[in-house]
This record gives sequence, C-alpha cells and structure tokens, in this order.
Amino acid sequence: MVLFPGVVIAQTTVDSLTYHLDEYLHKKDLPGFAVVILNNKGPIYQKGFGYADIKNQKTFTPKTIQNIGSVSKTVVAVALMKAIELNYFTLETDINEILPFKVVNPYRPDQLIRVKDLTTHTSGIIDNEDMFNRTYRFRKSSDLDPILGQFMKAHGYTSDLADTTLQTFLKSYLSPTGKLYSAKNFYDSEPGKRASYSNVGSALAAYLIEVKSGMSFPAFTEKYVFGPLKMHHSDWYLTRRNLKQHSVPYFTKQMAFPYYTLTTYPDGGSELQHWT
Repeated sequence: MVLFPGVVIAQTTVDSLTYHLDEYLHKKDLPGFAVVILNNKGPIYQKGFGYADIKNQKTFTPKTIQNIGSVSKTVVAVALMKAIELNYFTLETDINEILPFKVVNPYRPDQLIRVKDLTTHTSGIIDNEDMFNRTYRFRKSSDLDPILGQFMKAHGYTSDLADTTLQTFLKSYLSPTGKLYSAKNFYDSEPGKRASYSNVGSALAAYLIEVKSGMSFPAFTEKYVFGPLKMHHSDWYLTRRNLKQHSVPYFTKQMAFPYYTLTTYPDGGSELQHWT
C-alpha cells in the first residue's frame, strides 16, 4: 500500500469545501451559484451548485453566465486605473474639464467635483429612485408572476425611460438643461465630505473614460480588462450568445424577474462568466 498524504489532505479539503457550500445553498434556500477559486496559475477549484433555471432543471455550472450587479464596479475601478495610466486624467481632475456637458449640483453650483469624488461616492450625486429605477430595461415576458409585476410597478421599475443611452441619461439627469434634472439627484454637501453610495456617480466615472478614450466603455474594458484576463464570455449587455448560458434572475425561488439590462450599465450591468 502506498500513501500520498498531500493528495489525501487536498482531497479532504476540497470535499469539505464542497460539502459546506452545498449546505449553504440549502440553508439559504438559493436557486444556485458557482464558486471558482484561482491562484496565479489559474482555477484550482470550480463547481456549480443548484440550478440556473429551476423550471427547466438547468444546473448552475462554472460556465453559467450571471448578472453580477454592483460587483461590476470593480471593473470600473480597474478601468479607471488604466485610464489614469494612459494619462487621460488624474484623480484630482475636475470632471467638468472632461465632459461634453456640465454637471451642476444645484446646492453647490460653484464647487468642483473631481474624479476622486466619484470613486469614493462623495461627489454629491445620488440615486433618485423616482428616476433611477426606470433605468432598468426589462425584456418582455409572458411568464412574469402578477405579484412580482405589481412589486416592480410600485417601485418604479417601469422600463419607460426615454433617455436610453448612457450619455443621454447622464446629461438629462445631471445637467441643468436635462429633462430629468432635479435637486433630488444631489445632496446639499461639499464634494469629498459626505459619502453616499451612488450608482449614477459610478456610471459617470465610466463615461469619463468613454469621452477621453474615444471608445465605448465596453470596447475599452474588452481591450484592457476582459481581454487580458481571458474573460471571453463576459459582456455588458444581454446578447443571443450569452443568453443561452445565462442564469434566470430570480427574485425568490418561486418568482423570476424578466432578463434585463441597464441604461447605466457600468454600475451593475455586467454579464459575467468565470475566467477561461
């Protein structure tokens, strides 16, 4: 008999991790998820748990694509660092030196908003839910649960926004000449002094890169982030290609949202699959 203690210990660790993750799935009553652990050589553990589509018994695998929500802001952060490396701007740059329209906080019209203020969520720009929830663009679905449909309508998830590109929405929301401009879109606070988590501010940071690079933000991140990391099945939009592998966006295990994209897609619209 020949024993390989290192192999046995590693196998026991993997089995234990799988056991605890499976236990977590059932304890939290989740539809499904995947876990991938990497080192500098690549994946050392990858496994799916539960279902990406309960109705059709489609299992969740490491190759399942899912919307990662605000985790996409980490991609914005990496893109910003690359933009600074390319000398597009610095963290201290006044955003109005970059933008083709003027951003004005009506409470502090003469104060500068710096790139740094967007990254630290201290710009004074806030998410006015009366407007922001309308930026979700849901695909039409005949299977939408009526209760969930009522919930979406009550919370303003109406997909009826007219300004449906990143640029047109930001200009409309942040510029005094915009149709969506309102004091409710801002805090009465000096930039850099008060933190308030801002999806719109994060989307604006991504748009700065578009302006300076002359590339769309998806094209920029494909060139400098997704491409180098070999994340070849990650995107910012729903496509026919990725929809086939996409997990259902569940509200609960019994109710599912329609598939959706975001007008302000950099703040939470990335469709992510693991590194390949």
